[in-house]
Amino acid sequence: MIEVRAREHPISIAFPSSVIYPLDNLMLATIRLGYIARAAAIFRIDKIIVYNEKDNETYRRLQEISYEILDYLSYPQYLRKIKFRMKPYLRYVGA
Repeated sequence: MIEVRAREHPISIAFPSSVIYPLDNLMLATIRLGYIARAAAIFRIDKIIVYNEKDNETYRRLQEISYEILDYLSYPQYLRKIKFRMKPYLRYVGA
């Protein structure tokens, strides 16, 4: 068995909410966020920050959707139904 040492300092990553900007295809946006979450899990990232490039309602909504999907993915499968209600933008999280 491989022993992994604990990291001395936490590692955080940040990406803009415009990563999922063309929200006309929700499945592709969810898959992009899934790739980010998978890479963060592989590299043991402690915190993911989603920031707004522009201060308007569209980017704030994208930030909220990104946060909600990443939060959904961080929970174990057996607790997801208890914690989250089905929302339209969580439709493709299994993809």
